[in-house]
Amino acid sequence: MFSDHEWDSSVSDKQENRFQDFLGRNEDKKICIIEIGAGTGIPSIRYKSEHIFEYYENIDLIRINLNEPDGPEGCYSIQDSALSALSKLFDS
Repeated sequence: MFSDHEWDSSVSDKQENRFQDFLGRNEDKKICIIEIGAGTGIPSIRYKSEHIFEYYENIDLIRINLNEPDGPEGCYSIQDSALSALSKLFDS
């Protein structure tokens, strides 16, 4: 994907199209993005989560990251390990 001039994007293009279709079909429903361990070193997924969170009205974003939990205003930022944070979320 990075400087790979022979990258065949056909699979990822199909996935992106299905994902966009999902968002379009569900834009009137409440959606929660749970982002786990996505850091700023390669922030692709962080950018994607933030874009969706800011663009759509019915989206919650939960960012779980031990070292880089900060997110946009209104995001639920949890500074914890994935296992610990998920255990707390789903045990309550």
